Amino acid sequence: MLNNYYPTNVHLSYDEFQDVFCEFLPDEKPYYQLLKPEGKSFVDVFECLSAFVIFSGEELQQKIDFIFRLFDFD
Repeated sequence: MLNNYYPTNVHLSYDEFQDVFCEFLPDEKPYYQLLKPEGKSFVDVFECLSAFVIFSGEELQQKIDFIFRLFDFD
């Protein structure tokens, strides 16, 4: 979904965040509020994905591999 609708976004507004994560989160607003920097009206896509992966039930090595690939821009 993220690549299809927001391929160039590095930030998501609440509406965009809701579009992307509503299928995975029963109530996305508290997550958005936790991830949103104070005084800003957006969240960082990379921080969101990292946070969700860190708190997922995947094995540690899978989490590390995903986050490494997420931030590997070479």
